[in-house]
Order: sequence, then structure tokens, then C-alpha cells
Amino acid sequence: MLKQIDEAYAHNLTYAQKLLADVTDDIACDQPQPNMNHPLWVAGHLAHVADKVVGGLVLALDAEMSDEQSALFNHASKPESAETYALKLNHWIGVLERAHGRVSDAVLAADPAILDQEVPVERFRKRFPTVGRCLLHMMIAHEMQHLGQLSAWRRVRGMPAV
Repeated sequence: MLKQIDEAYAHNLTYAQKLLADVTDDIACDQPQPNMNHPLWVAGHLAHVADKVVGGLVLALDAEMSDEQSALFNHASKPESAETYALKLNHWIGVLERAHGRVSDAVLAADPAILDQEVPVERFRKRFPTVGRCLLHMMIAHEMQHLGQLSAWRRVRGMPAV
């Protein structure tokens, strides 16, 4: 099952790269509808989840993002104007790609028994009691939810589907 989770995770990254490929910095923080998640926030949020949550909390990997950077993109954050973000979209895409790589390597190297272990993050246990359930949600469902938001953002802006 770890291989299948990783394959879906790789598909998500490829889809994210396609959705973001033609998004330029001058539009990366546009919100064509009030409170709509914009591409820079989505890229940063997915990078945060891969780096700090899945990688750091669930798989005990070293994180690349600082706590200050994560605060811009964690579950309590909201998309802000471009002036809020010191780093541009391509930076966050790079963080996402590197975090994906580290998580993928860790998942493929893991003993399959990890899937049935209790998730190490106490606040996740009620919803995701095992590492397997947590990985399925965070690596696949959660990412696809936000990638769907990027797809909708593109369509609202009149950009083509990918």
C-alpha cells in the first residue's frame, strides 16, 4: 500500500506543477472571488503540510521551512496580499517539490507495518488513528482538495484547464 500511496502522491505533484506552470508572480496572489485561496497560498500551504506535517510530525523528518514561514501557510492561516509574502511563487513550488521528495523517499523506505501504527500527532488521532489513515488523507485527499481549488481559480480567471 505504501507504493500505491506514493504513486498517487507523485501524481498530485505533477498536477500541481501543471496547474502552476503558467502562473506568474504578478497574478499569484490574485483573489478573483473574496476569500478564494490563491496560487501562492496553495503552493505554500501544500509545502507546509508536506514539510512540517507529513514529513516532520508524522514521519519525523527534518523540516526545511521555518516556523515563521509555516505560520503563513498553516491550517489557521488565510491567503494574504502579495506584500505579505517575501518569497515568490517559484520558491514555494521548490519547497513543495523538495518536501514531496523527502516524504516519498521516507514512505517508500518505510516498513509496511507503519501503516497500522498509532499516528504520533495526538490532535490527529480522533480523525486519523493510524499513520496509514493520516498518510492517505494528507498525501492524497488533502492535496487534491487544494489542487481542485487551484483548478477553480484558473477557470475563474479565464485560464485553460490542464
